Amino acid sequence: MKRVSSVVLLLILVGCVSQSVSQQASQSSTVVVHSDFDVSYVVEVADTPKERETGLMSRGGLVPGHGMLFVYPQDQALSFWMKNTVFPIDILFINSTGSIVDAQYMLPCQRDPCQVYVSDKPAKWALEINGGETQKHRIFVGQKVEIIS
Repeated sequence: MKRVSSVVLLLILVGCVSQSVSQQASQSSTVVVHSDFDVSYVVEVADTPKERETGLMSRGGLVPGHGMLFVYPQDQALSFWMKNTVFPIDILFINSTGSIVDAQYMLPCQRDPCQVYVSDKPAKWALEINGGETQKHRIFVGQKVEIIS
């Protein structure tokens, strides 16, 4: 009986977390990175100034295989910081042709001044994924990315 109660409680908690994450995402997409093998991420889309400003602040982490896609109107120099973010992130800067033009590892920052991470080249999208993913999946500058709505 104790085991059944624990399982029920766990399912309720998972449901609450899933609902909370779903409510935070205004929309989601799938992003496929074509590296040595295709790597897919389910991403929240941040395409408004408010969503881009908030990003992944004040969250405990990212579920493996998930991320956040920041969308901009055109290729431009993009800058990010990790204010109030508690876990490391890999960020892929992607231009309008779908090529990765820069990849950086960003460290958490709890106090000002926080480091600012600027794309080496203009980009239209920025994909934030768990820190270490680019190395784990051998993701490099020059590889192609496909965004599936």
